[in-house]
Amino acid sequence: MNDQVNDKPVEAEVEQGDRVVAEGGGEVVEKRRGGFRRFMMGMMILAVLILGVGGYGVFKVLGKASEFVYSTTASKTVTGIIDNLRGQSKYVVYLHTVDVIIEKEQVTKFIGEIFSTTSTARVKYFKNKVEWWVDFSELSDGDIEIDDEGKKILVRINEPEINLEMVVIQTDPDLIQVEMDRGWVSWPGTPKQLAEEARREIRATIVDQAKVEENMEIARIRAKESVTRLLEALMGTSHEGYEIEVEVREEDESK
Repeated sequence: MNDQVNDKPVEAEVEQGDRVVAEGGGEVVEKRRGGFRRFMMGMMILAVLILGVGGYGVFKVLGKASEFVYSTTASKTVTGIIDNLRGQSKYVVYLHTVDVIIEKEQVTKFIGEIFSTTSTARVKYFKNKVEWWVDFSELSDGDIEIDDEGKKILVRINEPEINLEMVVIQTDPDLIQVEMDRGWVSWPGTPKQLAEEARREIRATIVDQAKVEENMEIARIRAKESVTRLLEALMGTSHEGYEIEVEVREEDESK
């Protein structure tokens, strides 16, 4: 069998950067691989529109309505950001676990001071999650200072608060450990009564433990760091070179 010979020149595709060139008998066909680049360019334009024309925009959400706040000055941009944060209200800055052990005892005496016995109850509840947040709704215009000439922005926030609702919701009765000792003689119901009394104090004890100065100091530091990062992210590249400082007022100062 004779092999059929095709006189048509063989076409070869040669990649050149973002082009594919088909070379053959005398015609050159060029295909540009620009689809992906056009897609990325479209996404960049969309991002610019969301952030605001020229990058000086803050997206603002108030209930179901939304609007853009445009500004070419840091003062107006920061004002728009703070207004938006007020609408967002609470911002979590620190999460920590607290272990609680509550001990109760009752001494029962017989025949004056001659005989006595001690009934005890010990309630343990470990790894209680406690959350601290900053309430942005408390921010006032006086809490913000902007120095356009010196390129400095100062924001004062109140001391972070403990989310009491979280303490209540996450308290699981099945995780509470109870140890009771009647002593050598006492009324049968005494240890149980002590245990119930200790159970009722669990949530208040968790909050008290969370409020110790060591925990509060960490919460203040985390609040300062978190809010600073948040403001820097919201400012973006709109006003480069501005220094953002966040001050945390302690509880006595915020009253």
